[in-house]
Amino acid sequence: MNDISLYEKIPLQQFPIRILVRKEYKFDFPLHWHEHTEIHYIFKGNCRLKCGEEYFDLSAEDCAIINTNELHEGAGGLCDSICIILPPNFFEQNHIIFERIVKDEYVSQMVHNIFEKYCTGSPVDLLEIKGYSYLLISHLIKKYALRSLNDTVYSKYFNKLNKVNDAISFISENYDKHLTTKTLAEKVHLSEGYFCQVFKEVTGKTAVEYINHLRIDKAEKLLWKTDMSISEIAFCCGFDDANYFSRTYKKIKGKTPHSSRMSGEDTKQ
Repeated sequence: MNDISLYEKIPLQQFPIRILVRKEYKFDFPLHWHEHTEIHYIFKGNCRLKCGEEYFDLSAEDCAIINTNELHEGAGGLCDSICIILPPNFFEQNHIIFERIVKDEYVSQMVHNIFEKYCTGSPVDLLEIKGYSYLLISHLIKKYALRSLNDTVYSKYFNKLNKVNDAISFISENYDKHLTTKTLAEKVHLSEGYFCQVFKEVTGKTAVEYINHLRIDKAEKLLWKTDMSISEIAFCCGFDDANYFSRTYKKIKGKTPHSSRMSGEDTKQ
């Protein structure tokens, strides 16, 4: 199972849909997961979302969908947004895997309808929110569902996702240490070969690629926000060799660590 310390318990309510409206919201929340499907819609501003192994830059009219049991976190930015949280039973036993990022006029209209009714908040408006939510989800299923899985297939997918999420959680907590695929496989109780296969299948990256991307993202922040030397940052982020760090940084970011530091000077706090 996923690390229970990262699990977010969604409060049970009589009304099945939880809605969070945020103005000038600092889009910075910790890594967590839950069984609910979460829809983030950006009204204004810019923010960055990390979902699974990928980062997504979001701006006005972007809609991000967090599928059930996916690790995700807010990675910065400032925006006006709405978050619609749907319980598993909202889908009536269907297991739907959605595209993560959607930009669609119909989606925008449904979200604005939900927002307007939410601001009023009468009992009738709550019923309309539920209706608009079903219209929103039915549209997303028709146009943006990657897969609809039966119980048997979903169970296998869910188990694989759990294993990968466990590995990602461990990597997030230990990226500055020496990590091997053998160590990760042992942590999630899989053979090394099968772990590598499942990790690539779920994330689209090898475990080594994922680790390097995470380390480089951490290093970029240190380059921008600290006066640590490039060698110190390399070692702090889990690289044993500063030259290898610089080559990996350029491969991923398209620039050297020194160039990145110069371009990020105005972000230093």
